Amino acid sequence: MPPKIFFLILCLAHFLLSACSTFTSYPSVTQEAREAFEAGDIETSLAEYEHGLDDHLDGLCYQLESGLVAQAGGRYAESIRYFNLAQKRVEEFRQRATISASEIGEKAGTVLLNDKTVPYQGEFFEKTLMHSYQAINYLFLRDLDAARVEIKKAELVQREAEKEHQEEIEYAKESSWTDDNSNITYNLRNEIREKYHVPEKYLRDKSNLYQLGSTFYLASLIYETLGEYDESYLELRKLQRINPNFLLGVQDMYYKANRAGFSEDRAKWQEKIPWSLENSSKEMGSIVIFYQCDRGPYKKELFLLLPTGVGFQKIAWPAYVVAPEIARNLNLQIGKERFSTVPVSDLNRVALRYHRDKSLSQSFQAGARIATKVALQYGARYVGDRVGGSGVGFLFAILTSLITSITEQADERSWMTLPRNLQFSRAYLPPGTYHPTLDLRSSGRFSLQRLSLGPVHVSPGKITFILVRSIGSNVFYDIAYPQGATLTKRATLTKRTPH
Repeated sequence: MPPKIFFLILCLAHFLLSACSTFTSYPSVTQEAREAFEAGDIETSLAEYEHGLDDHLDGLCYQLESGLVAQAGGRYAESIRYFNLAQKRVEEFRQRATISASEIGEKAGTVLLNDKTVPYQGEFFEKTLMHSYQAINYLFLRDLDAARVEIKKAELVQREAEKEHQEEIEYAKESSWTDDNSNITYNLRNEIREKYHVPEKYLRDKSNLYQLGSTFYLASLIYETLGEYDESYLELRKLQRINPNFLLGVQDMYYKANRAGFSEDRAKWQEKIPWSLENSSKEMGSIVIFYQCDRGPYKKELFLLLPTGVGFQKIAWPAYVVAPEIARNLNLQIGKERFSTVPVSDLNRVALRYHRDKSLSQSFQAGARIATKVALQYGARYVGDRVGGSGVGFLFAILTSLITSITEQADERSWMTLPRNLQFSRAYLPPGTYHPTLDLRSSGRFSLQRLSLGPVHVSPGKITFILVRSIGSNVFYDIAYPQGATLTKRATLTKRTPH
C-alpha cells in the first residue's frame, strides 16, 4: 500500500474513534436550554448551558448564549462574567501566533472530517454584538465608563471585519488560479448559489454589511448619557451615512442641534423628519426602548451527493435560514401618544448575505476536503483489489464512501439566542412620572401582549432606558434610571398568552 494512502486511512480511523463531538449537532444538543429560555425559565436555561462553557470546540457558543440569557433575566453581573469568558476566548483566537500540535490535528480534521473539528470562533456580527450586549450590561449597572469601552470595541470589530472580508476576496481570487480541485470547487460554488436561498430583498440591499447601525445608535446614547454630546453627534452622523432612513437618529441630531443652538443644522434635520417636532430644552428628558425582536437566524445543513467513479461522496455546507416571524415591533403608549420601535439592524439580512458570500469564498477549502475523501475511496479500492480482487475492491470503496459521507457534516454552530432584529424607539418628554404601556405587535399587526409598566420616571435632560426582549409572545423587560433617580430598576417576565 502506498505510504500516503496508509497514513490517510490511519488518520481517518483515529478521528472516527476519538472525535465524537464532530458528529453531534449543536442545535440538537442545546435545544433544551433554548426551550427553557423561551419559556422564561432563566435558571434552567443557564444550568443547561453551564455544561458546555469550557468545551474546547463549542465553548464560545455556550458562553455567548449564557451571556444573553442572563441579561434577559436581569442578571447583569452574571452576564458580564459570561461575556468576559467569550471575549477572552475570542482574543485567544486572535492572538494565536504559532501553530500547536493540537491545531495541526484540528486542521487535519477539517480535511478528513468536517469543519466541526476546529473550535468555533464566531461570525463577525456575533463578536460585534458580544461587545454591544456587554455595553448594555454596564449601562444598566451604571458603569458608564466601562460601557464606553465596550462600544468602542464593537466598532473596532466592525472595522477589522470589513478589512478581513476584503482579504478573503483577494485570497479567493488568487486561489482560483491555483486550485487543484477546480471541478469540485466549481460544482460546489454553483450548488451554494442555487441552494443557499437569500430573499431577493436582501440581495438588492447594497448597504454595508459590516457596519451595524445598532452599534452606532447605542454608542450615541452611551456618549449622551456620559454628557459627551459632540461624540454622540458624531456617532449619529456615522449612522446617518449608512442608514439615512433611520429617522430616529435624524430626530436625535435635530434635538442635539437645537440644544446646542445650531439653528442651521436644526433646520436641515427638521426637513428630513415627516412628523412635527417641538422645540426642546435642556430640561427635556426621554425614554429609550432597546427592543430585541423574536428569534434570529440559525444554521442548517445543505448537501448534495456526487458520483466519484468508485463510489459516491456527500458534500455538506451550512446555510443560515430565517426563523418564522411572530412579532413585528413594539409600541410604547404614553397617554394618547404612541411611539413605535423601528429596526436599525436586521440580523437576518446580515447573517444570510454575509455567510453566503463567505461560503462562496471558502469553497476552495471544502473542495480540498472532498478531494481528500475521494482519494481515500480510490485508495480503499486499490487496497481491496490487491487483497482480494475487484469484488473486494468494490466493497472497500463503497464502505469508504459511506464513512467519508457520514463524516461530511455541515458546521451548524452559531449564537442561536440572538434576535431577528434590533429596534429602537425614543420619546422626548418633560420631566415627570408616567404610566406607559408596551404593546407587542404581531406580523399580522394585531396585539400579542400588552404590558403596563407602572410608574416610570423621566429626569430632566436624562435618558430612562427600557430593555425589551420578545420570543413569541413572551416578553422580558427591565428599566434603568439615570444616576440620582429615586425609582429603582425592575425585571419582569410576562407569560405566554393563549390565542
